[in-house]
Formats: sequence, structure tokens, C-alpha cells
Amino acid sequence: MRSITSSVLAATLLFNLLAISSFAQDRPQLRLKLGATKNFMPPPNMSVGYAYKTDISNSPYPVIGLEYSKPLKNGRSFFFAGVSLDIQNFSAITNEKNVTLTMQGGSPGVVTGVWKAYIGFESRFSKKILPPHKNYFTWFVGMGLSINPFTGSGVLGVANYDYRDPNGFGTMGTTHDGRILKGTEIYLHNQTRVSPTVMAGIRWHIRNKRGNDVMLVELLVNYGLTRYYNYEIHYRLNDQPAIDKLGQKGICVQLNILIPLANFGKRKK
Repeated sequence: MRSITSSVLAATLLFNLLAISSFAQDRPQLRLKLGATKNFMPPPNMSVGYAYKTDISNSPYPVIGLEYSKPLKNGRSFFFAGVSLDIQNFSAITNEKNVTLTMQGGSPGVVTGVWKAYIGFESRFSKKILPPHKNYFTWFVGMGLSINPFTGSGVLGVANYDYRDPNGFGTMGTTHDGRILKGTEIYLHNQTRVSPTVMAGIRWHIRNKRGNDVMLVELLVNYGLTRYYNYEIHYRLNDQPAIDKLGQKGICVQLNILIPLANFGKRKK
């Protein structure tokens, strides 16, 4: 699957570089966004429970989306709007300050997708008139809504593990105050259907000799203003039910490539 995706991407880039003469930044443009996102730890009040705490994966996760960009009258700035699918990973590890495990059947984890609709403003760093073939950098700011794919507040998923003790619990341990811990189940709830988010970053516009944008490289920082997922880890302390509620806010950094797909309107002369 990766080899097919890589081949399609390479063919699209080559097509833009060698064959397309009409793609330029002086007209509204539709772009394909492909990239990777690295999630970061939410604040402690969302990421640390009594028995478990959030463990952010070191592996990047894919991003795919579409973006519409329209140049403004000054010729140096752009308005853009888009939608993207961002993959969010959640996993939990034991909070060693409170718990010592004696048996572990697996680490609780869930991978979810979040749709994000956004708008923004982009402008060149330099105010000078550039030669048509010269690459250039821009900065941008934006805001959007993370659209959670699940609706309602019921139980949406349970992570079960291969190995369990005779009582059905895959993890066992003791707390530092002498209580017995059992439990391995994680339940996913969405906090809200939509959550506001803000973003900022820089873009590198790569042009060919004809002065056409053939690719943009984007470095983006995203910050969710409210939590949009709750991860509930259910376990027992001395056979009494207990829950750690850990959250996710979509704090991440993305490295993306934007590829022009189509232009709209007549090119300025």
C-alpha cells in the first residue's frame, strides 16, 4: 500500500513539474494535502490519572486533505480554506507513582480519526516583487473546528486483550498503599461533536521555470482549545470499580506537502 501511495505521489509531482503550464498562484487553486502529524502530551489535568497516564506514540500518523486557496488583491497574501483527516493516537501506561504491576495483558490504546475544517490567512515574508521562477516563504495563521467522527456520549469502543487471568482481567498489580488493582478495559467517548482549534506555521512555495507553483511544503502547529475525546480506563481497586478519565486536545505538529490539482478562472497577464 505504501509503495502504491509513493508511486502515485511521485507521478503527480512529475506531472506538475514537467507538463502543467497553467498552475500558478495568481488564481484560485485547489490543492491536495498529504503529510504526517506528531501528537504531543495534553496538560497534566488531562493526561495523568491515578493508575494510568497518557503515553504519546513516537510514530507519526498520516494526514490527508483538500485545500482551496485564493490570492488577494495585494498579490502577496492569500485566503485559504480546507478540510483534512488527522489521525490521533492514544495509549496509556501505568502511573508508576501510584501502582506497581505484577501482570500485564497489554497496554490500553486506541487510534481515532478527526476531521478538521479550517480557514486561514497566508502572506509572503518578503514584500519585494520576485522573479517568476523564484521560490518563496510565507507565514500563515488560521482557525478551525475539529469534527469528532463519533456522536453521542455512549460507549464507543472497548479494547480487550489476548491474555487474561481466570477472573477476566488482563492486568493485575498493587498500589503503593496496599490495594489490589485489576483492569484493562478502555472506553472511548467524544466530549463534544465539534471543538475549536487554532493553528499557525510557515510554507515554502516551490516554483518551476515558468513561475508556476508545483509544490508547497508546510510546517504547521495545531492547538485544540477544548478537549474533544475522553478515554476512560476502567479497573478495580480491592474489587471496587474505578475510572481514570484521560483527555485528548489535538496538540500536534504537522509536516505536509500540498500539490496543486486545479486552477479556477483566467490567468492574469
